[in-house]
Amino acid sequence: EHLRRPFLSVYYKITRTKNETHVDATHSNKWSRVVEKVNYNLTPQGGSFTMSAQLNSLLGDQSYAVYASITSNINTIGLFSPIAYFRTLQRQPEPILNLRGESLSRSTIELVWQPPSKPNGPISHYLIYYAPMEDRLPV
Repeated sequence: EHLRRPFLSVYYKITRTKNETHVDATHSNKWSRVVEKVNYNLTPQGGSFTMSAQLNSLLGDQSYAVYASITSNINTIGLFSPIAYFRTLQRQPEPILNLRGESLSRSTIELVWQPPSKPNGPISHYLIYYAPMEDRLPV
């Protein structure tokens, strides 16, 4: 009985267009895959049920293509769902890189940095906080 237990495979990838095909998916290693054991209870008369899977570690502010397939241990050929598209929400960017400061005068410094490697969405502005430091010379 448990050998026939179905599995839900969810395939997903970042996409720039909405024209992905299942042919691309079966011949490409660019699709990521999550496999979930299907846990459901059908009513005695049949009925419908809902399955779900959670995709983790997705990048922020990205468009993804996704489709699903049901398979079992015995029959590994499953039918594919249509490909659906979604966009993740923006997230907090990673930290800026290579922050440097140079004194231009007694009262002015210039700060230079590189943007985050993963901005997770558009960056509209940077907030800069500063505070004076006490000069402490060794005695």
